[in-house]
Amino acid sequence: GLPAPEARYLIADGQLIETPGGGGEGALVPLMARAGLTGMLVLGPRKGRRQAPYRPAELRALSLVAARAGLALE
Repeated sequence: GLPAPEARYLIADGQLIETPGGGGEGALVPLMARAGLTGMLVLGPRKGRRQAPYRPAELRALSLVAARAGLALE
């Protein structure tokens, strides 16, 4: 398999949180279900974005997909 990118960001509840010590440009998106953490989406760096890595609408969409995926995996 491919190595996971280093995560500089955590995306949760539609918010972009910079992780302390995160050296890469990737992002982690937790997959939460009723029983707790069921998995994690690991996103690679975005190409062509010089300012904010994700727009607010993208953060909300990623959080929505993560919430539904977490419940589906439960």
